[in-house]
Amino acid sequence: MTVKDILDYLLRLCRRSAIEILVSEKRKIKRSNKKAILAISFLLFILPSFAQDANELIRDGNALYKRGEYENAAGHYQAAAGKSDDFVANLNLGNALFRMKKTDEAVSAYDRALQKASLPEDRAEIFFNKGVVLQMNNKVPECIEAYKQALKLKPDDEEARQNLQKALKKQKQDQQNQQQKQNNNNKQNQNKSQSRMSKQEAEEKLKALQQQERNLHDKLKKGDPEPVNRPEKDW
Repeated sequence: MTVKDILDYLLRLCRRSAIEILVSEKRKIKRSNKKAILAISFLLFILPSFAQDANELIRDGNALYKRGEYENAAGHYQAAAGKSDDFVANLNLGNALFRMKKTDEAVSAYDRALQKASLPEDRAEIFFNKGVVLQMNNKVPECIEAYKQALKLKPDDEEARQNLQKALKKQKQDQQNQQQKQNNNNKQNQNKSQSRMSKQEAEEKLKALQQQERNLHDKLKKGDPEPVNRPEKDW
């Protein structure tokens, strides 16, 4: 039985006890009151410890992260995320996954953290980290959008501004390289076309010369000779 099952059971027990208190029998009232008091006392005891478990997992995960044990740290953060609605576990999980070069999973963890974070400064930090991961993975348009969101939430974040400028410069360079590549391809295709045309023209000229040569040869072979004028006899 999980902690959640225990909590659900105790809540149901509290509700039943509260209903039983309305019954008129004195003995049942006393018994129900005792049940309710015990159940509420147990809830007050277990709920703080349940929340502390997530915090302890995060603290232990942070210690592992600082030692470079990113996989073990990620396991602690993952467990903490399942026990708490706070964004910190998923934020730290994203950081650990990034260190493990699992960039797509890291971005997913940051997205989950964004769903739980409400304060602008917290959301700005998550967007910034997401932008870094996307930029390192060469997903330039996506990282630009993440940095823009971070700056909207925290306009004085100079590091986010610098990273955004670098990403925009990279995007411009990529576009120029793509245009240059396209121009080179077009030029190569044009040169190939011109080369094919020149070859065809040369072949046609060669055929024409060969035909002229054949015609001349035939004329010399089959043509009538010019008549020779014989001298007249002097009788």
